[in-house]
Amino acid sequence: MQRGPHYGQEAKRDSIPHYTAEFRLKVDDNEGDTLACTIMVTYNNGADTLAATTLLADTFLTANDYYEFFLSYQYDPSKVDTTTGKEGKYGIADSVEFKVKWYGKRDLWVDCVEIHDPRGDSLMQGYCDDAIINQASQYAGNPTLIGWYLLDEPGSIDCYAPYHHIDSLLNSVNPDQRAITCYGQLGDIDKFLAIAKPERVMIDDYPLGAGGEPPEYYYWGNYFHYKLGSLAHYTDSISQICQDSSKEMWFVCQTFSFSYCDYSSLRDPTPQEVRLLTNLPLAYGARGIIFGNWGSYTNSDTCDYRLRCGGLVDTLGQETGKLWMIDTVITPKLDSIGPLLRELTWEKGFPSSDIEVNECDIEMVTAYDSLHENPDSGYIEIGTFSLSGDNYFMFVNRVTTKDTTDSITPANPQTVEVIINRNYYSDKYKLVDMYTREEIEPTSAPDSILHYTLTMEPGRGRLFKLEDAQPPSIDLIKPQGGEKWEIGGLKRIEWNEPTDNVGVDSVRVILYTQNGKEQGGSHGCWPEWDTLAVLPPESTHYDWEVPGLVCSNCKIIAVAEDRAGNEGADTSAWFETGPFFSTTELATAYSTQKKVCVDNSGNIYAVYHSGGVNDRTLFDYSPDNGNTWCQKGIGDGKFPAIVMDSQDGLDVFWIQQIVDEAGLWFRRKMMDWEDAVEIFHWPDGYPVEPPFQDHYLFPPSVAIDASDTVHICIETLVEYTDPGPGTYAWEWKLRYGKISVTNPEGIVLETLDTTYVPGYLPPPYDSIYNYYCSSIHLDRRWHPHITWNRPFWAETGEIYYKVKTDTGWSGKFNISESPDTSSSHPFIDIYGDFVNIVWEEGNNICHRKKWLYGDWEDTGTITEGTSPQIMDGYVLTYSDSVAGKNVVFHREFDRIDWRDSVILTDMYEVCSNPQMGLSDSTLSVFWTEAMVDIYRVGMGMDTVFIPWQKSDTHLATAYNNGRKIVRDADGRVHIVYQSDGRIYYTYTDDSLFSCDFLVGEGDLPSISLDSNEDPWILWRNTSCDTILFSKFDYDSFATPVSIYHNDSLSAPSFAVSEDDIAHISVGILSSGQSRVIYGIFNGTQFTSIDTLDTYEGDMTRPSLAFIEDKAKPIVVWGKECQIYYREKVEKDKWGETELISGEVRNSRNPQIDYHEKFVYVVWQGGEVHPDIYYASKPTKGSWTEPIRVANTQGDSKYPIIGGGSHVVWEEGSGLGWVHPFTTSRLGLSKENPKIYRKILTHTAHIR
Repeated sequence: MQRGPHYGQEAKRDSIPHYTAEFRLKVDDNEGDTLACTIMVTYNNGADTLAATTLLADTFLTANDYYEFFLSYQYDPSKVDTTTGKEGKYGIADSVEFKVKWYGKRDLWVDCVEIHDPRGDSLMQGYCDDAIINQASQYAGNPTLIGWYLLDEPGSIDCYAPYHHIDSLLNSVNPDQRAITCYGQLGDIDKFLAIAKPERVMIDDYPLGAGGEPPEYYYWGNYFHYKLGSLAHYTDSISQICQDSSKEMWFVCQTFSFSYCDYSSLRDPTPQEVRLLTNLPLAYGARGIIFGNWGSYTNSDTCDYRLRCGGLVDTLGQETGKLWMIDTVITPKLDSIGPLLRELTWEKGFPSSDIEVNECDIEMVTAYDSLHENPDSGYIEIGTFSLSGDNYFMFVNRVTTKDTTDSITPANPQTVEVIINRNYYSDKYKLVDMYTREEIEPTSAPDSILHYTLTMEPGRGRLFKLEDAQPPSIDLIKPQGGEKWEIGGLKRIEWNEPTDNVGVDSVRVILYTQNGKEQGGSHGCWPEWDTLAVLPPESTHYDWEVPGLVCSNCKIIAVAEDRAGNEGADTSAWFETGPFFSTTELATAYSTQKKVCVDNSGNIYAVYHSGGVNDRTLFDYSPDNGNTWCQKGIGDGKFPAIVMDSQDGLDVFWIQQIVDEAGLWFRRKMMDWEDAVEIFHWPDGYPVEPPFQDHYLFPPSVAIDASDTVHICIETLVEYTDPGPGTYAWEWKLRYGKISVTNPEGIVLETLDTTYVPGYLPPPYDSIYNYYCSSIHLDRRWHPHITWNRPFWAETGEIYYKVKTDTGWSGKFNISESPDTSSSHPFIDIYGDFVNIVWEEGNNICHRKKWLYGDWEDTGTITEGTSPQIMDGYVLTYSDSVAGKNVVFHREFDRIDWRDSVILTDMYEVCSNPQMGLSDSTLSVFWTEAMVDIYRVGMGMDTVFIPWQKSDTHLATAYNNGRKIVRDADGRVHIVYQSDGRIYYTYTDDSLFSCDFLVGEGDLPSISLDSNEDPWILWRNTSCDTILFSKFDYDSFATPVSIYHNDSLSAPSFAVSEDDIAHISVGILSSGQSRVIYGIFNGTQFTSIDTLDTYEGDMTRPSLAFIEDKAKPIVVWGKECQIYYREKVEKDKWGETELISGEVRNSRNPQIDYHEKFVYVVWQGGEVHPDIYYASKPTKGSWTEPIRVANTQGDSKYPIIGGGSHVVWEEGSGLGWVHPFTTSRLGLSKENPKIYRKILTHTAHIR
């Protein structure tokens, strides 16, 4: 069935391995104990059996199923017949045979016979895989490890498959650290390549000690040269095989000496010989050089000889002088030309005595010195190479010693004459030494072909390239040096058209950097050399988009390359690249736009423009509070604005002015940047007839609503010829339109304001944009509010305002009202329901505000300065002059007045045009900062005061049974809420809240007003067992008074009657017995306590109102998932308890109100998801059936009613707000329902 080899195993050189033969068999009948077969292993002499066993039928547990049977054996080499000539698959004599003897009793199948040995199993069956992978993984990141050396010179064929297996494991860990070994048998290398599939082949043919003792043995020089010839032939053969197999050849250079007991010790190789042994294989195509690191060892005495070797280190691991020899003689050269040799394609190798046809057209190489006085061509080895059409060749001088004795005296240098068959007059090539860069010019000869003379030291190898002698000429114009170029900017690199004697083939633009870093702070070093572009020879400029490179030492190199490969170059002086550079003082202008936004995670996004001829819109992003930045150019143009949409997309708008036309551009960033889109082109409907018509767009201002529709206001200007007098005229328009960020097409702009003036204006340089600025913001109903300043020629630059409601645009309102002072740069902000506008007026910053549904307040002057912005109604940024320098400030409104200004910028720098972003209490501000001959964008951060956030708990205004907000006759709104275990009171009568008054400690407050309209407040203490009271007394609240104590009290509900008596209802909530009680409090004691209801189970919090004209308290509460009502009919008598929830199941959390002779109750109820229900009755009538309030959604809770017809409630979890103007709890007063809108406005800011 199978034959097996007899050779010893490499892993066990001193013993004979055990083998296991596996026979895989089956039978069709396993009944009985009759004989089925015998399996055996025998010697090939046929006489001896190593192992055998006989199998009975019932040994097979089932019929028609394969079973494995094993034989273990160990052979005796003396019994092997090696003369039979039985050849195996790979030409190796077979020693054993594997047999199956069939007895013919039943059908027998033999699937296979496999022979295993322990080492093979461990390697090929994966037993060692984890160990190999673990060991390789420990060194996977070690850059000094280039590979793993496996078994040296694996001559036996059963090493090849394990080699491939181990190499595959190493490759899975790190492809740059593969297996390698020396293969020393030329005859079987094709089998090694086929089975082992090595990444490369390494050879180690030793010329200094191999073979027997030739007659010239003691004449070292002749012997050495004799062996070198053999080495060259062997290396050439291996190179050809590797080249045909697309494998690399590596070569192990001999750096040690042998010493035999039978012969005299051979000396160590000289430096010249080591150099030769390195250069020779390189000329013959070696792609890697390894120096053997042999220490000394002695063979086993069972062998006939003893061998010692002296290597790079001794047996103690200490370095020998040979390492110095390598580092001095070889390493510098290989470090220099090694990378080039790796790129070259090896063509041929041959001695100078046998020059073949070659790509370099080498015709003759002759060498001579004092040893060879007559010209001799046999001692120069030649290797030819090519790369991208260029020709290279390597000369190696085989002469190393001075004479033929065993001397170490180096030979004299050889003079080498090289003749190349190229025409001297048409092909002016020079030889360039790729290591020393020495250039050897040709000399003419009578045959008119190229002649070169060069010198070759003993053992030296020289790699040459044939190069055209005349480089092109090129002069770099820009950059000149000293520039600061912004990342993402488009910069023009310029040069004159290059010239060359044979013609320029291409121009290469190269960036050279020193210590450059990739932007972002942690992304590693920038490549020192970076080719930016390869351009046609007629090119004279290249527009370079500056990449994410932060570097203070950059150079541009313009390189012209001719058709022969010569290069001429010119280099700029040092310049700098980085984020935030600009060539314009308007980089962050204008303050009417929003150029900064901050998301919920604190990521900061900003936009600005670079200025200059190639003006670029630039985008900046910081994930770490401005510590590191990434910048990108996103389009050509200037004056960008940015908003963030509901999908966390970033939407940027900017204008691009090209000669007499302009465009409004848009680009969106989701995960990646989408393509830029021109959404409006100007002129739009005007004929263009140069030189009379010029069209300009001005900085756009944008705002985005919940549907991701962007509202845009932008101003246009056109110059045209007045057809009447034939003179210039200018027309200005303020225009408004909308687009969707997901479909930014088809914008329609409507005109909101227009004016024109005849006459001639100055050329519209960038400064003209200073006069045309508008600003937009949206209120919570997504109505656009716009402010702008009309052109200076129409009037003195007044600030105007418009709003678009459901009924259309309002008329324009003059905000500034300053006919004698020029006003400009308005900025609008809507926070809550208050509109704030700030602007420049002369050298002052003015502020005006209004309630969304009210009138404008008078103008106030905040401070001196320019370029103001305001956000959230209380944070202002601006710039102003301090000690002759323009700096950036911010200041905050503290609910009463503006605080002192805080300087954000360096007092010694000139800074202007601030832009702010606000996230919670973190303020991020950008500005333009003047530098020497350049501008940059600066950035600062600060923590600001947030006056509107009163509490950060969702229970701030819980629950619905007691009033949290009331309005007095003068329109003042009084509010009570809880925060951090304390009760606070505040009031407001316009856009400003008072300071917060601390009332006491506890939770669940309720508020009512006495006859003087002073607030009375009741609440529960933190232990839930005491009702506390306090009232406002002149300028603070009185010390809290305990008015009632009991376990497990609910939130109180009360109302103060005209006689200043507080009517109070509170629940005593107990799982055993719950009660609803009522009592009165006159400011000193709680009396007349009545129990309105009891229940052996849970009851919900009672809600109390007061029928003022009858002086009767009315109370509702919940028990048994129903709502009950009771009213006081006489002074000391309560009426009957009435069920008002009807058939509505699971009813709870009622709230009661009285308005214009009717009693109203709302509550939540329903089987699965609660809804809001409503019932009412006249004071002398019956209850209506419960009505389900329309348009509710699931999980509706805690309803509140005011004015008899206004109901609000909570939807969702109650743990947060979907929109910042939605509250989790909202109470209404019992006054006129028309005040509902204003009450909602104020309570919307409480959290």
